Amino acid sequence: MHAECLGYRANVFNHVILFFLLHEMPPEARQRTLAEMLRVILPGGRILITEYGPLPAKHWLYRLAPFRWLTAWLEPFLPGFWHEDLDDKLLEAALKNGKGIERVSEASIFYGFIVC
Repeated sequence: MHAECLGYRANVFNHVILFFLLHEMPPEARQRTLAEMLRVILPGGRILITEYGPLPAKHWLYRLAPFRWLTAWLEPFLPGFWHEDLDDKLLEAALKNGKGIERVSEASIFYGFIVC
């Protein structure tokens, strides 16, 4: 099913999982996907997002221009994702759907990948 336009009624799921999806999308598609996710989740439901962590500006590989270029070539939407505030985007999507959000926890695993 297309993440930007799910074929479900609103408020039908207790849990929604996004697993390494957002960094694969252009910014407009990311926002539509977040809005769709908030549309189908029940009030009080739980969302699990697994995604790349913050911009690794101090990582030795990222500091080398050839590796930054290679990363951007292999993952063309990742640099833009790194510069977005996911919390702000989630709040915007929640407000669009008349809902609120509350971060329960965040964990960093696998050398900087984020689970929230």
